[in-house]
Amino acid sequence: MIFRPSRPRFYPAYLRSAALFLVITCPLAVLAQSPTAQASAATELQSRLQAASAAQQAGDPEAIAAANKRVIALGLKEMGDLRNLVGAYPAAIELYERSLELEPTEDTRYSLAFAYFRASRPDEGLKQSEILVKADPKNAVYWNLQGKLWILKKDYRQAADSLSKSLDLQPDMEVAYSMATALLQLHEKQKAAAIFTQMEDLSANKAAVHVMAGRAYERSGAPDDAEAEYKKAIALNAKESRGHYYLGLFYLTKNGWEPTPQSRAEFQAEVEQNPTDFFGNYFMGYISSNDKNYAESDRYLKVAAAARPDWPEPYLYMGLNAYGRGDNAAAEQFLRKAIELTGKDEGRNNYQIRRAYFTLGRILITKGDKAEGTKYVERSKEIETKLVVAGRQQQALANSDATGNSAPADTSASSTPLPSVTNPAAPVDADTLAAAKLSDEQKTQLAAAEKQLRAILGNAYNDLGTSQARQKQYASALADFQEAERWDPQTPNLTRNIGRAAFLQKDYAESARALKVYVAQNPEDQRAQGMLALAFYSIKNYPDAVTVFDRLGDASMGDPFMAYAWATSLARTNNKQRAADVLEKLTASPIPPPILVAAGQLYAEIGEGSKAQICYQKAKQEDPSITIPN
Repeated sequence: MIFRPSRPRFYPAYLRSAALFLVITCPLAVLAQSPTAQASAATELQSRLQAASAAQQAGDPEAIAAANKRVIALGLKEMGDLRNLVGAYPAAIELYERSLELEPTEDTRYSLAFAYFRASRPDEGLKQSEILVKADPKNAVYWNLQGKLWILKKDYRQAADSLSKSLDLQPDMEVAYSMATALLQLHEKQKAAAIFTQMEDLSANKAAVHVMAGRAYERSGAPDDAEAEYKKAIALNAKESRGHYYLGLFYLTKNGWEPTPQSRAEFQAEVEQNPTDFFGNYFMGYISSNDKNYAESDRYLKVAAAARPDWPEPYLYMGLNAYGRGDNAAAEQFLRKAIELTGKDEGRNNYQIRRAYFTLGRILITKGDKAEGTKYVERSKEIETKLVVAGRQQQALANSDATGNSAPADTSASSTPLPSVTNPAAPVDADTLAAAKLSDEQKTQLAAAEKQLRAILGNAYNDLGTSQARQKQYASALADFQEAERWDPQTPNLTRNIGRAAFLQKDYAESARALKVYVAQNPEDQRAQGMLALAFYSIKNYPDAVTVFDRLGDASMGDPFMAYAWATSLARTNNKQRAADVLEKLTASPIPPPILVAAGQLYAEIGEGSKAQICYQKAKQEDPSITIPN
């Protein structure tokens, strides 16, 4: 191929946008970070962006690559934090791993281990935490995370050892509580009780400590101790501890969710202590609904709905109440609201939403909408099946744990596979974002942070690709340009860079895709038009090739191969006369023998045999060794 640009023309994005990112707001790490941590992340990112800009100005390709890799490493880590925040753990994990490949920092490794913990992947998390504690055995936070991962793995002895190391380095109420729960699972109640006592001594909110202890005792199968702790919380501060609610819930679950006078009395006492709070009112509504005291139930449920308007539970029971008293219109409204608020979280509260589907289905069938009603009834049956399966799994787990005082740790438990992530740059899906339950302000902050990070990553990957292209590493350059496009397709000069790198890699389909976009926005760039025309020609898209060649006109005649490709594209689209006209202009000037032979073949194809022979003769005269077709 004769067409060659006079010099490499891969354009860095920084030419337009570096200054924009040298004055940045705090990105981003996670919205839950402290202001100090956010400021630190922003300062570090700003420093790296400045270094990348300085490297671009100096023009050293290796320095440019190194500086942009540091920007990308931190940008991927920060984006992983955003994904972690909304529960998109597979994407977060992939982003952290890519960041680690570029820059293996402890901070990123900790974030990766924590993401594995949040994703219930203890095996992988423990591998990362082992690296962390070896690198910094004096870091209490690393030991704490390792302890949590061992708890997730149900190896409570290992958990207690790791958490003990964390507490030795840095006293912490939350770590102490985790330590106590691990000891309870090991049936070491005296040691756990001693930790709870120490927590109470150190805490200003002693009633809350007793509630925490009660929950731990309850989960470990020590009901008498749990009941005693809840009563202590009530005695110390019933209002702030919500002790009556926890004790009522304890009585309710102890009796298989069948209300008892004890549970009713406690929930009633909770409402008296906190009259506008959700929990006491909701459970009073639940109990009254079971008693078919619908008016009383609705009174409590309305308060609960006002306290937590985005929770489906009050609407579910108000719907069941309305159905119970024969008000199907109101029941339909409430049940649809419960289904809407539940969304994809159908496993919520033991698949309770199945009752809404079933009852709503019956209502719709009764009023004549059999098709939609049957759909809802069938959906309730599907959820019921899920409930049975989940119940069997829970029973299997309970049986495996009920092994007495010498219960072995379940170290053989393996992590549940996560779905693979082929493109971690993809936006978070709507269901995941909805499940994150962010406030409107948090959503706005998240969107702004992601938009800024996408622009930074798009520019950095583009500039990294540019530095590689200038070193003729076109395969690597193309991969980086394409990664830049995933993050920010609007990165300046990006589609041109993709098109050129793909062209030089002979990936003409990809070149045509990118250059078509670029040329539409930059029709004055004749060099890009020429590449696009040749890319279309190379993939045998002759009609589009003709369109671009026609736009270029005589500018195509400056390169013999481009002129030949134009003529060929015309011939392949049955424009024989125009193909002959282009060939005539081409062969009127001195051209290399191989192009003369190719022109002769094209003449023969369009029925100009005599002109074909002239081309062959010229070629033979200039290069006697050249092969002439028969």
